[in-house]
Amino acid sequence: MNFSVIEDERFKELEANILFIKAFLATFQDKQQQDRWLSKAEAQQRLKCSKKTLENWMKKGLLTYSQIGHKIYIQAEVIENFLKERSISK
Repeated sequence: MNFSVIEDERFKELEANILFIKAFLATFQDKQQQDRWLSKAEAQQRLKCSKKTLENWMKKGLLTYSQIGHKIYIQAEVIENFLKERSISK
């Protein structure tokens, strides 16, 4: 096993760079997740609701969606915003 010794200043620079990369990757992953489209079944799972409840929310305009043929898709970002808007803080 090999060991390398580096100065404290260099170590702190390395640590700061690693933290920057970690934050960048987290932001990138969040953006990818927001751009994702979910099927109605996936949306139901994420919202923990019934098919009828999901359809009612869509009918009322609470959840925007796209339809291609007979298939309906909802953006993951729409689902997350829907949950955030309805969260209760104590």
